[in-house]
Amino acid sequence: MEQMREIIDIRTVERAVWALALAFPIACLLVGGVSVAAKRGTQTTMLKAVLLAALGPLLLGLWLLYSHLVRYDPRSGYFGLDKLWVLAANVGVFVVVGAGYGYVAGRVWRPRSTPAMEAEGGSAANEPLGSKPAS
Repeated sequence: MEQMREIIDIRTVERAVWALALAFPIACLLVGGVSVAAKRGTQTTMLKAVLLAALGPLLLGLWLLYSHLVRYDPRSGYFGLDKLWVLAANVGVFVVVGAGYGYVAGRVWRPRSTPAMEAEGGSAANEPLGSKPAS
């Protein structure tokens, strides 16, 4: 009788996470650098590329933390998936990291106001729907 195996085992997932964590920053920085070098981008373009490139190591760090917390150790009997504090720690870490990254990304991707927009009193994006600009 043949024994059943998992379709994807933990080693395959680990290899994929490591490959993504190494390849994604390289790709982001290359695209950002080429864009700036070709005069199609600005310093903000490179800042965005660096911010995106940071997702690779961030993914790897979060994966390693998660893997450590939910591990099974037969010698000590530790099994992280049955502990409520592990769930709370994972939720806390992922919420804080996600909110922090989202805040920084929002600051980088937020459209900058130009002097012409400031003279008009702001952008149309800040006005309520259906309102007409004051003349």
